[in-house]
Amino acid sequence: MLLIIPFVAQVKVRSICVIAKNFEAAPNSIKLYVNNENVDFSITETNPVQQFILSANLEGNEHNAVNAQKFARVQKLICYLKGPVEEISVSYMQIKGESTNIKRQAVQAVYELNAAAKRNDLKDMAKNKFEMG
Repeated sequence: MLLIIPFVAQVKVRSICVIAKNFEAAPNSIKLYVNNENVDFSITETNPVQQFILSANLEGNEHNAVNAQKFARVQKLICYLKGPVEEISVSYMQIKGESTNIKRQAVQAVYELNAAAKRNDLKDMAKNKFEMG
């Protein structure tokens, strides 16, 4: 099972909990990938950012803590779940973390080398030919 989870803003993922419907069809491993574009099943042949061996977690008591540095700026989380049988069954998946509230966008700013009043004074000096001294 390949799950692609896009987030609205960047998040810091802390842990993942996978709850199976039943013992026979519970996933036994999960591979996690971060921020990959154009995802298909060929990604499962590459090295994941992190992977876990899962037990049949039917009550949601087991949480898998992820590496905080590798999951600090997640915009898209890809989860590949695999089980002992071809057809696995998941009833719930919990991702704990926090939003970073960082929105990447262009910033419009105006920088001035000289203040506007100084420029006007220089223009007046040039027009009126003020003499110094």
